[in-house]
Amino acid sequence: MTNQTTPSGTSLSDAIVKAIEQTMPIIEFKPDGTIVRANDLFLAATGYTLKDIQGKHHRIFLKADEAAKPAYREFWSALAAGTSKSGQFERVTKGGSFLCAENYCRNYRPSARRGTDWDTSLSHLGFRCAKSPDASAKADAPNVK
Repeated sequence: MTNQTTPSGTSLSDAIVKAIEQTMPIIEFKPDGTIVRANDLFLAATGYTLKDIQGKHHRIFLKADEAAKPAYREFWSALAAGTSKSGQFERVTKGGSFLCAENYCRNYRPSARRGTDWDTSLSHLGFRCAKSPDASAKADAPNVK
């Protein structure tokens, strides 16, 4: 890929990075876990703005008890030493909802999101918040048999 260019004259590696940035949520950290930047897709998925997270530690995306565990410190020590980590990691959004559940992300298809009636299974595509409704919300909910 060295010195290759696209038909528009852009370097191939720059074009690949741009394509990834436009299609995938991306966040960048310092080796100690401090957040450097995040793209718009990441911010939209988590509910944060760049101002909310820049300069803070990655632990803001975890439940408090998870961030206190030795395994989490070991995770960042390994990354700082250059060891890559892969897998599925439980993270939370700004509102405290899970960013992605293992069995859900595998089947997530943003292209399938369309406005549908509340009583169809198609209305259940996308990230969801899990919260018990209060009494006033229950009164407004449709009567489902």
